[in-house]
Amino acid sequence: MKRSQTVLAGFLLGVVTLSLQVLLIVADSTHGSREVAASPLLQAATNPKLIRVAFVLKPNPQVILPLPISNATLQEQPASAPTPSPVPLTASLLNPTSIPAVINQPDIHPEDQQLIARVLNLLPPDCLAKLDNFYVVYNHSLTSRGFAGKGVVMIDGTLPKSELQKILLHEALGHFQGLTCLAGTSGSAPSAFKDGNTPIPADAPLVSFLQISWSTNKVWKVGTTNADFVTGYAATDEEEEFADTVAMYLSQPDAFEEMAKHNVAIAQKLSWMQTYLPEQTPVLQGTYVADGDNRPWDATKLPAKEDMVVMN
Repeated sequence: MKRSQTVLAGFLLGVVTLSLQVLLIVADSTHGSREVAASPLLQAATNPKLIRVAFVLKPNPQVILPLPISNATLQEQPASAPTPSPVPLTASLLNPTSIPAVINQPDIHPEDQQLIARVLNLLPPDCLAKLDNFYVVYNHSLTSRGFAGKGVVMIDGTLPKSELQKILLHEALGHFQGLTCLAGTSGSAPSAFKDGNTPIPADAPLVSFLQISWSTNKVWKVGTTNADFVTGYAATDEEEEFADTVAMYLSQPDAFEEMAKHNVAIAQKLSWMQTYLPEQTPVLQGTYVADGDNRPWDATKLPAKEDMVVMN
């Protein structure tokens, strides 16, 4: 009897823990509980358009969910291509650096704080200040490697360090920076592009990038081809293009420049990066070799030449 009760108790505890992993716990000392737009992937898993939390139990200590969380449309980075053998992490990325307050959390592993800080500190200070929440999940509960959007980033902390670095480039310097710091002014006329249901202002630097190959969300401009994108994944969605192009720019500069020599659209995108992200220079020594009009699928999966072996 005691054994059955023990098994039942363990099962119920597991259900509660799993349930907590898919909830975004929302608290606001001034306004009370709030609604938070779920990412497309979370919507598919939980069905409702918005997640509400009516009560709080003790969360799994390995799921980092600091409070409060801002309303944000999250962009997901799916695990799309076969994962190659991990490559080591650049030694310079391991040097001690200042830890932004948003990731100075006791449940984020110290070595990950250093790695994340190396990427976040590439952001202009006024942009970094707009990062309200940073989540790291260590228990394999995420079904994608990362999410990001206006004011928020979430990553899978179980990834190999070298891959984690590239995911951070895609999510933090791509999605977060694009939708938060390069999104124009609210008083501007709306552009043809939207972040979820919200029009992106026409004066947004992000829009000038998207207009190179897109006429509106998910619609290529007439004459655009697959070769006009730095990766296959970039060709699937305009905001994913921006994020993967940033990741390619900062991790595979030689391949990016080689593509730009032979493709007008990519040359325009390289010029955009150099104009709007002048202080963000390559942080990895990418070893991918451009192959004519062929494109890799995913910038975050490409190898890099590293100075020091660091594996999970």
